[in-house]
Amino acid sequence: MKYFLFICGLIYLSGCASYQPLLKSNIKTVHILFKGKPENYDYNLYDDSIVHWDKKNIGIKRALNNYRNKLPLLKKEGPDYLASFFANKKNHKYVPIKVVPLNEFGYIETNSGQLIFYGLMRDTFIDLTSDKVYY
Repeated sequence: MKYFLFICGLIYLSGCASYQPLLKSNIKTVHILFKGKPENYDYNLYDDSIVHWDKKNIGIKRALNNYRNKLPLLKKEGPDYLASFFANKKNHKYVPIKVVPLNEFGYIETNSGQLIFYGLMRDTFIDLTSDKVYY
């Protein structure tokens, strides 16, 4: 029984330590899928498709997953574009706010080739892939 509790504790602790925070030095490019103000809580994308707003950003994550292969068509920014969100910031688990939609969402391409979904809510950065908020 002692070993079982010890192993469960190790598994739990290994899950807590697996998140690597985003750093400006690790960002290669930023691809923007939507930027602007949502109309009636609907996001109108560049190809006139509509993504409906929901509390947990499920529709946005689905759209980001669907548009993954269209990265060359999206507006591209350099690594300094989101740098202010990572300087001296802490991160914590994202708790959805029901009444505030995102002003921008898209992709972050890292130097290691990883593609991370992100969203901006006013002046708050949300890592939609790992559900972390930087404040």
